[in-house]
Amino acid sequence: MENVLPENDSRPLPPFTIMRFVLAAVAKRTVVASEILRFERHVRMIGLPFWLLSVATVWAFDASECERVLRDSIEGRAFPGCTVQVGSDQQPLWTAAFGYHDYSGATPVTVDAIYDLASVTKVAGTTTVLMRLVALGKVRLDDPICRWMPEFLADISDPQQRAQRKRVTVEHLLTHSSGLGPWRPLYRQVDSYADLIAEACRVPLVSEPGERHRYSDIGLMLAGEVAARAGGRPLAELERELVLDPLGMTNTWRCPSAELLPRIPPTEIDAATGELVHGVVHDENARAGEGQTGHAGLFATAEDLGKLAAELLRAAQGQSRLFPRQVVDQFFEPRQIGDTRRAVGWNIVPDSSGQILSHTGFTGTLMQLDLRRHRYLVLLTNRVHPTRDNQQIGRVRREFREAVERQFESIPPPAIERQFAELQQTLDGKRVGLLTNPSSVDAEFRFLADRLHASSQVTLVCLFAPEHGLRGDRQAGQKVQDYVDDATGLPVYSLYSQRRIPTPEQLAEIDVLLCDLQDVGARFYTFVWTVVSAMDAAAREDTQVVIFDRPNPIGLAHMEGAPTRLNAGLIGPVWSGQSFGVPTRHGMTVGEIATLVNEAWAENRADLTVVRVPGYTRSARFVDTGYPWVMPSPNMPTLDTATVYPGTCIFEGTNLSEGRGTTRPFELIGAPFVQPRQVAARLNDAGLPGVRFREAWFTPTFEDHAGQLCGGVQVHVTDPDTFQPVRTGLVMLKAFCDLYPEQVTVTSFASRLMGVPDLHHRIWTESVDSLIDDWQADLLEFQQLRQPYLLYPESHQP
Repeated sequence: MENVLPENDSRPLPPFTIMRFVLAAVAKRTVVASEILRFERHVRMIGLPFWLLSVATVWAFDASECERVLRDSIEGRAFPGCTVQVGSDQQPLWTAAFGYHDYSGATPVTVDAIYDLASVTKVAGTTTVLMRLVALGKVRLDDPICRWMPEFLADISDPQQRAQRKRVTVEHLLTHSSGLGPWRPLYRQVDSYADLIAEACRVPLVSEPGERHRYSDIGLMLAGEVAARAGGRPLAELERELVLDPLGMTNTWRCPSAELLPRIPPTEIDAATGELVHGVVHDENARAGEGQTGHAGLFATAEDLGKLAAELLRAAQGQSRLFPRQVVDQFFEPRQIGDTRRAVGWNIVPDSSGQILSHTGFTGTLMQLDLRRHRYLVLLTNRVHPTRDNQQIGRVRREFREAVERQFESIPPPAIERQFAELQQTLDGKRVGLLTNPSSVDAEFRFLADRLHASSQVTLVCLFAPEHGLRGDRQAGQKVQDYVDDATGLPVYSLYSQRRIPTPEQLAEIDVLLCDLQDVGARFYTFVWTVVSAMDAAAREDTQVVIFDRPNPIGLAHMEGAPTRLNAGLIGPVWSGQSFGVPTRHGMTVGEIATLVNEAWAENRADLTVVRVPGYTRSARFVDTGYPWVMPSPNMPTLDTATVYPGTCIFEGTNLSEGRGTTRPFELIGAPFVQPRQVAARLNDAGLPGVRFREAWFTPTFEDHAGQLCGGVQVHVTDPDTFQPVRTGLVMLKAFCDLYPEQVTVTSFASRLMGVPDLHHRIWTESVDSLIDDWQADLLEFQQLRQPYLLYPESHQP
């Protein structure tokens, strides 16, 4: 049975789901019914955004082999039914339900079925809570258990046992290396959670802590209680507060209520009582512990576990709001314990190089994370119905994993990896000098310089550093000196010092000058002109130039602002014999600008190759390309910053703060003399498209008005497609000038930034419309001039 959700499901449809729907429909592959309904509503509401098809590699999950494994398993009575979800770090790829709640066939399983997770609770609950607590500084993995549970020693008189128990840490519990035995029927002598924990503390160690791996429910019972004491609340409350609610896991429960019973497949017929276990935890020790233990007790849907899995995959890449990368690395780093490799809380799948983590549950559950491919799988069954004697689940898990793995292996590589493969072919056997900075990373956030240095196909000879330095450790305008890079041992030649271009001697060492710098779509961002200047130097020495192109973070669809009539060097040159240069918001990539300059303006034509972004179009958005964003300079932290930068950078030519020295540079604009409410009201009344202004107070830590409380506004872009950053920046500056004529100063640098002669005088006396009208003819001429040199089409070419 396929996934069926209510027809009034109005959640936003992710772009990749749209792409998967279209491709899957063509290929007659599995598409869940709820996504079809949402797809139709999305088309009706905003129109089908076919431009998305041009951007990223499209891959529809072919579920046919997985379905066969699960249907055959149900037919062979491995379990009555199941739910499954396979997904990526960005979204689910396949969600489905099969079979029935029990063998009567009365209740079909649907995707909102809630299964007893059994030991998957260990990772979905206890381990993730402890990850959050470690991140919050509440507990450490190397904390001795006795610090949190003195009773772990209280009733132990044997000196050797006491000495060993003092060495047991939180990590030992989570890696099943504490020395505790695997399982004991504690439920026979307790009837409350408190009594269960007291008995667990008395279980003897059977080996030295850390000596060997021995899977232990007892250890996870204690780990759950450590979490409760470190967090100051019962484990169930911490799960809800720290993990479930933040991730929207609204269908995960301990001790689910009676109204949820129709959604919960039953587990075993209890041999002692003859009663069906239904809606209460199957594990006897967890049941005696009132369903609150760290080793078992959670009930959940496959979709909820998918949300957690996706967040953990994002966390492993440093992209989680809940789990910091350094904490995730602590937990996911493989440990060798005797002859077993484990992560903290998780099993490591053999022969996966520590890249696939998994956990199973006695009731027939499975959760698995593929850290290399950023994919996950969840399988929930009630294989213990009607008896635990059914042992087919091991075979089913293996066959299901293998079927999913074969599909994962068929995933095309990300666009950036295909681009890198083309780059390696271009550079094969050549000596290379690389002009780059920290934004030069691949899909795994590996620095391109490090990757090329390790390549057997390429000889990386030297590195060139632009403004802000090779590793991004210099503020704007600070000079960068030559040095030797610690990571590669290669010389780093500065192109932002007294010397702005490679010397003939440096170029003589290489066959190819490779340039990879993330631009931000504004003419006065210096990197593109560093590339162009280096290209000119290479042309004079007959050195080949290769540009590894990257998407423009504010897109290629729009141009705005004056094609500069002021020759301003690294913030906007004008070539000899030309009337103007590039407009403020140019709507081009580095590769396109370099091609335009090389073909139309340069005196010395370089041997230029641009390695293009696969599938990129002029209508594509950066967020949908799959390319990673790493801030290319210290004051360009986010895509929000890049969006407003072509307009608000003008404030560098004033005595107002443009937000440098805050966490929101170029979004916060103001000064100590500004009254925020007055400015915000004036700007919001201007009716500028795609933007709102919020009154704000801020204190810059450096640059203009450092250490002083500034009043001003924060720029909030509400619609990037209609937002006009250059017009917005000019309207803002005009408003400040009108409201504070005695305090505001506008310098000639503002004119150089905008490429408009005397702008710093004209802003006081002319309207913004008048200023903009003046450059429209130049902008139209530039648009026609650039057309032959554009490398990317308007839309997807089938």
